[in-house]
Amino acid sequence: MAEGKITVSIQPGNIVGLKGALPNGTDWYVFKGIPYAQPPVGPLRFKPPVPLDTLPTDPLECFIDGPSCYSEDVRFQRMSEDCLYLNVYSPQLHPKTPLPVMVWIHGGGFYSGTGDSALYEPPYLVQQGAVVVCINYRLGPLGFLSLPSAGIDGNMGLKDQRMSLRWVQENIANFGGDPNNVTLFGESAGGASVHLHYLSEASRVFFHKAIAQSGTAFNEWLWQREPVERARKLAQLLGASDESDETVLATLMSASAEKMTAIQNQCMSERDQTMLVRFPFTPVIEEDGAVDAIITEHPSRAAEKVFRKEIPLMLGSTNNEGLVLWGFVKEKLPLFQTDPTRFIPATLDVHSEEDKRNASEAIQKFFFNDRPISLETIRIITTILGDNVNTFPGYIATGLHARFQSAPLYMYVFSHMGELNMYRKEFKIPPEEIGVCHADELYYLFSSSIYNTAAVQDHTECGRFREYFCNLWVNFARFGNPHATIVDWVPVERVTKENEKRFYPAAMNLKDIGECKMTTEFFYERYQFWKNLYQKFNGSHLLPKVSNRTNVDLKCGTVCGIVEKLPDGNDFYAFRGIPYAQPPVNKHRFQPPIPITKFAAPLLDCSKERDTCVAKNPFNQQWQGSENCLHLNVYTPQLNRNATPLPVMVFIHGGAFKYGSGNSDCYSPEYLLEQNVVVVTFNYRLGPLGFLHLPSQGIEGNAALKDQLLVLRWVAENITHFNGDPNNVTLFGESAGAISVHLHLLSPVSTKLFHKAICESSVALADYAVPNDTLGNSRRLAQLINPSANTDPEMLETLLSAPAKQLAELCDRTATGQEKRGAILMPFRPVVDVSGKEVIVPLHPIKAMGTARRIPPIPLLLGYNSREGGSFLTHIVKYPERYREDMERIIPRTLNVKHGTPEARELARRIESFYFGSEGYSPRKVNECADLMSDFSFAILMRATAEMHARYQHRSPLYFYRFEYDGLLNQYKKFLPFPISGAYHADELGYLFRMRMLPKEVHPQSDEARVRRYMCRMWTNFARYGDPTPLHDESLPYRWTPVPPMEPDSTAPFHLPYLRINDEPEMAVDPDKERIDFWKKIYDEFNGGLHNPVYKL
Repeated sequence: MAEGKITVSIQPGNIVGLKGALPNGTDWYVFKGIPYAQPPVGPLRFKPPVPLDTLPTDPLECFIDGPSCYSEDVRFQRMSEDCLYLNVYSPQLHPKTPLPVMVWIHGGGFYSGTGDSALYEPPYLVQQGAVVVCINYRLGPLGFLSLPSAGIDGNMGLKDQRMSLRWVQENIANFGGDPNNVTLFGESAGGASVHLHYLSEASRVFFHKAIAQSGTAFNEWLWQREPVERARKLAQLLGASDESDETVLATLMSASAEKMTAIQNQCMSERDQTMLVRFPFTPVIEEDGAVDAIITEHPSRAAEKVFRKEIPLMLGSTNNEGLVLWGFVKEKLPLFQTDPTRFIPATLDVHSEEDKRNASEAIQKFFFNDRPISLETIRIITTILGDNVNTFPGYIATGLHARFQSAPLYMYVFSHMGELNMYRKEFKIPPEEIGVCHADELYYLFSSSIYNTAAVQDHTECGRFREYFCNLWVNFARFGNPHATIVDWVPVERVTKENEKRFYPAAMNLKDIGECKMTTEFFYERYQFWKNLYQKFNGSHLLPKVSNRTNVDLKCGTVCGIVEKLPDGNDFYAFRGIPYAQPPVNKHRFQPPIPITKFAAPLLDCSKERDTCVAKNPFNQQWQGSENCLHLNVYTPQLNRNATPLPVMVFIHGGAFKYGSGNSDCYSPEYLLEQNVVVVTFNYRLGPLGFLHLPSQGIEGNAALKDQLLVLRWVAENITHFNGDPNNVTLFGESAGAISVHLHLLSPVSTKLFHKAICESSVALADYAVPNDTLGNSRRLAQLINPSANTDPEMLETLLSAPAKQLAELCDRTATGQEKRGAILMPFRPVVDVSGKEVIVPLHPIKAMGTARRIPPIPLLLGYNSREGGSFLTHIVKYPERYREDMERIIPRTLNVKHGTPEARELARRIESFYFGSEGYSPRKVNECADLMSDFSFAILMRATAEMHARYQHRSPLYFYRFEYDGLLNQYKKFLPFPISGAYHADELGYLFRMRMLPKEVHPQSDEARVRRYMCRMWTNFARYGDPTPLHDESLPYRWTPVPPMEPDSTAPFHLPYLRINDEPEMAVDPDKERIDFWKKIYDEFNGGLHNPVYKL
């Protein structure tokens, strides 16, 4: 363009721009790179923008764009933290009547983008008589990191935008613009920004009309997930030595902007990193007292307000928003094939696995109509994602505006296909995929040297539509009405009682000149589907479900939980993901947990579970979790602080000390809650992260047991706030969780914190409970990672610097030769620790049980399932040659017999003959294999535990059971590749917990439902009274009698009364008597008695 310099005075000084020619030959005036705030560097990093008092030079030449803000956009090399610049484009500097002003906010997911003229030069808008302002604002962590406890309130990028609006008010008159007629417009993240400012009283004073293109405050990708955790994660990735606010802030302040930008994606969860529309640092709802706050409440609440000033609004989208994701979907197609829950909108209120499956199936049925998820159905996937990401949220915003606001609202759908649909070209969308993708309307508003839009001549069909489209936008900016002589664009009708049920907004279909018309057909069927789905799960299609939240004040801060329904229709209150310890990371890895003293946010969202501990999911074989995993979940049927406190049940999950979590996919306690108890589930560290033992370097071991102990302390201090009774706490667990319960029962440190105990399917005497060579395993682990690490200090350095997942992956390879001969590998587990600061296991359990009279009297409920050994069947059936070649594998490690001796070979022959008969071992004899594994891994030593309790713990009752019921809720045996009768290891859990991962509904009158009622009633009776079948409870048609005590030195035979738990429970004596008698003789022969196990490698 022909250039001439022109000077304009603004408040901070004088600037010099260029005079040029518009496409129609008239003049325009361009001022690029005008600073509108002080550079947000040094102490101003992460702070709200500070107004610029004086220009760096006066006059300041404004001929080129200012630097872009740091982002992932590789197209822009001139990036800087000093990036708060704007460009002004005006057709007249001294018009007779001030001109309408349009302030443009670019998109890019708050992650990339710029207001640079190479992308957004507005000659065709200016040609229509508007003054246009394009701005930069801070992006990514520099613009949206939030850590209020360290003085970073967040939303700096939004505050930059508002500062530019303030600048416009103060200066735009000098460019011929009217400060009393300012239209804020933007696309995608820019459109969402516009809508956020529209809903903010603090921002509305600076503009008079608004256009939000393909983005609103209800877009699912808009809100930052767990912002405080992301801020701390970023600091950790940048090398922060600890989690204190001081260290985190210092790390963030000193880090390079390039490094922060480059690694920001790593702050998201692994799942979010694989989602197609997720951005790491985006807006947050600011806390009370935040400086220059913009967002102080959820937009659904803000949208209900009656604003003092009416501001006309235009909302819209393209007709196939999701098409922009076509290439990404093709690349990530296997993710959708294996996990169709990815189709579920993030704003849909689904928590349970059952709800997720139901929602996912409904979406697939509606959209795919039984067609497979494949390359042929990519278009369907992009349609679903487009609906989730932009289209349906736009209709939510429209519905709320039409319901609560009186200002005019205009809606559009952009359907024009032409040469300027540039994003379609950039993302290489196949020509057969019809539709206008996200952002494809942009170059009908702007010119771009990057996309060479100048090549489209004004006289062409595409050029004429460009002029027409710009005319609509500028008319709206000028009049508040996108009036055009050839189109009658009517505003959206208001929602009233009369039209509420049939309400559907009419939109202008912007297709071609002469073909633009109002429509109610676009999106209608899909709108009705999404509306009904939201109605089902959220209670309303207009509002994200916020009314079912409930808050509880704790010493560390306030937790916000969620109200859900019990199967009987009553409410219960779930608080998931409450942190109970500081993240055990960096130098705190392997160390005892540190109590948390203050939550990261004053109001902590505890409506959903947080990360599990690092482990492989045994069901799908995928690694999951993080080291920041010390969270607990509290479930309570009532929150009335004036009501009688309820018994508390704290559950420790199983999983061989290397799998599992306390999350509701396996342990959702609705049926226990129906019996009026408070239930706590939690995560504890697993594998080497929880049990590494290197005492010479201060790693005493048992960190996971100390996590469990800290949970009990947390319960003692906090459970009253959830209507729980801290003086009536029952500790219960299954498998490795039961071992943990038993170790705490034998620990003088732990027994002060609970009052009853339940051990399901294991005890501390199990041969796999307490190993002898965890120290050796720890050293072997270090050398697997770094073979040159030969000293303990070198090994510790290796173990502290290795990725957590690598430690977990190598865990099994550290096992000793004897451990590898077993059916399950558990190299890292509890150790006897006599030197630690807080010793939980000071004695081997066999010795501790002999001194149990010094332990407070704690009632104990103990038992096992009829076919526990099913958990090892896969091993014994899958590798029959290992057992045929080495039958000594079936000798319990607690027997005092040396491997490889004639004595051992003869004993193995006796055991094989007893279980398998003259034909010997065969993998086809699955029931016999299960019995063998059940007896030597579970039944023998659980009976020994019962006998020792009867001898040494006279002051507290012991109840013993054998769970035999085989029904539809026996969930774990379903993972076996072959059928076995009876109750498999962990099968009783399906009668205590609702397993959302494996949902199975049973008829209320079924045997399964009756057994579930019996189980939950007995377990909660025991928690309440210390007696599972108290005389006054007439709901149970049987009586469970305790094991009678006996003198420690008595030579009388020990008989074990127990409850057979079946569809009709009944008392019996000596479970599995014939098999136990067989083992008693062997233990008498080799050990001098069943209650004298030995432990060896």
